[in-house]
Amino acid sequence: MLASIRKKFVLLSNPKTGTTSLEKVLYSHSSIEFKGPGAAGKHISYLELKHMFGDYFEDNGCTIFVVIRDPIETLVSWYKYRSRKAIAHLPASTQGMTFEQFAKMWNDRTPPHDYLPS
Repeated sequence: MLASIRKKFVLLSNPKTGTTSLEKVLYSHSSIEFKGPGAAGKHISYLELKHMFGDYFEDNGCTIFVVIRDPIETLVSWYKYRSRKAIAHLPASTQGMTFEQFAKMWNDRTPPHDYLPS
């Protein structure tokens, strides 16, 4: 998440939506930045933002932006990302799994939940 009261914006980043590129452009215009894993990390949700800050940003005239992506494209991106050799040893790896198997796990919410996009 990036934000600027002076420039009046908040950018929320959903995983696998290309917001890293936007963040690179907006970083120098931002005065608030959340990075890292977890609720207070880069991928803070709108509900988490509201829980942490209430109406602070809206009260200061900020527009809240969030990037979304077609759910199937997002799932394909997660599948490809998790099939890389570099993470083959991790529980979330999709190596040896077809996309159909991965999609079924996601759809059924079948454990391990490490396979599910967060």
